[in-house]
Amino acid sequence: MCKEKNPAVPCAKKISGGEWEQMGTSRCVKAFYLTQHLNFEDAEKACRTYGGHLVSIHSKQELDQVVCTMFRVSPERPPYWIGLNLTVRYEDYLVYDWTDGTQHDFSYFAYMQPDFRQQAEKCVEINYNYWGQWNDMYCAAPGGYVCALTV
Repeated sequence: MCKEKNPAVPCAKKISGGEWEQMGTSRCVKAFYLTQHLNFEDAEKACRTYGGHLVSIHSKQELDQVVCTMFRVSPERPPYWIGLNLTVRYEDYLVYDWTDGTQHDFSYFAYMQPDFRQQAEKCVEINYNYWGQWNDMYCAAPGGYVCALTV
């Protein structure tokens, strides 16, 4: 799927910190896994040092691009932080928002997720059990992460 439908396309803009891939016409992404694993908050801070945020995903096509970017870094399919986190909880009503402030208009949670386990899983990781599915996780857990920049 990645070689044919989502090949790596270098970012149209030169960005410090290594090789970034074009995502659509207005963003570039980079997966960080072979570096220090970070908790959600520190991963977001790391993305901001490049002028971006943890990646937001708004369609199945974007999801496939992000998953292929992750796969090229680590084919073992480990979990990576994305920029979705729980911002409002009212009884059983959960509201998730993207750290970049864009509208939460697409989700790809795994079956029975999010489960807000022990009322503490508030951040979202990708590549949960199956290719590209999402899972809510404890924000303090270390992991890889995917950054996105607007270009």
